[in-house]
Amino acid sequence: MTKRQIRTYNDLLEEKQELEVLLRAQRELLQADVQQLKMELRPASLVMKQLGKFLSRDRSNWLVTAGTGYLVNMFIRNTPVGRAGWLARFLVSFLLKNYTSHVAAGRKNKWMQKLFSWMGKGQHNGQAAPRDVKKPN
Repeated sequence: MTKRQIRTYNDLLEEKQELEVLLRAQRELLQADVQQLKMELRPASLVMKQLGKFLSRDRSNWLVTAGTGYLVNMFIRNTPVGRAGWLARFLVSFLLKNYTSHVAAGRKNKWMQKLFSWMGKGQHNGQAAPRDVKKPN
C-alpha cells in the first residue's frame, strides 16, 4: 500500500474504509493459519494427552483411584514383574496406576450401571418378592 496525501475529509474516509477491508482480510488469513496449525499439531497434542495420562493420576474420585491402585498392586505381585528389580516394579506400578485411574474414571458410570443392574434383578423394583411363589421340593 502506498502512502498518499490525504487532503479532504472524503479522502480520510476512503483511506479508513480501505484499511478496514485490509484488516478484515488479514484477520481471516490469520484465523485460517491458526486452524491449519491446529490441524497439523493435532496428532502431537493427542500423543501428549496420552503421555499425560501415564504421568499423572486422576484425582476426581478417590475411591476409583484407590481401587485401581489395589488392583494394579495385585496384578504386579502375581506376574513376573513382581519378581523384577525394585526400579522396574516401581516404574511399572507408577505408570499402570496412573493410566488405569484415568481409564476407570472415564468408564465408572458405565460400570456402576452394570453393577446395579446385576444387583437389582431379583428385587422386583425395590418391593418385596411375591409370597405366592412356590418353592421346588
